[in-house]
Amino acid sequence: MFALFTGYNDAGAVIGLGVRVRGLRPITALLLLVLAVLAAPLVVGTAVAATLSTRLVSFEGDQAPLLAAIAAAVLVTVVLATCRLPTSLTLALIGGVSGAGLGAGASVDWSLVAAVLAAAAVAPFAGALTARAVTWLLGVLPARKGAGERLRRMHLAAFVATCVAYGANDGQKLLAVYASSRSGWERRCAVGTAG
Repeated sequence: MFALFTGYNDAGAVIGLGVRVRGLRPITALLLLVLAVLAAPLVVGTAVAATLSTRLVSFEGDQAPLLAAIAAAVLVTVVLATCRLPTSLTLALIGGVSGAGLGAGASVDWSLVAAVLAAAAVAPFAGALTARAVTWLLGVLPARKGAGERLRRMHLAAFVATCVAYGANDGQKLLAVYASSRSGWERRCAVGTAG
């Protein structure tokens, strides 16, 4: 369920960027995104998955609060999406996991929560500065024949970079959720067979 909602909420927005690239077919954009989701954790590591599954809150082997946090994050983002409000599954997960940790009496790494919130607060300003820099760069580059093709290649490169970033972040969230749900299921099965 989490994977489906991540695809609906976040991957849909990324694919929307891809279909705006002139000459890039939607199926090709989708394949690029799938490849990035599969490859990025292998290339950049699984630090995001580890943060969500163990570093943010240590549930001491009890995955039930983590699974409740995931369900709460999905519920919050579904409600916001239904209200047509922009959502962040990352922030919902951080809030859900932190809240579940607090409710379960587990140790929450509040400095890590603060770092994620600070990054979210800085992101709009970083985006604005980057847009200004790219706009300035395009303005000072000499106009020449083929400028439209150069812009298309830049758009394609930006889309591929977005796919890689999505895979490095959201792909790892999928790994963390899968690992947590799998370990919780295996633990329930072991208890069921032992009893």
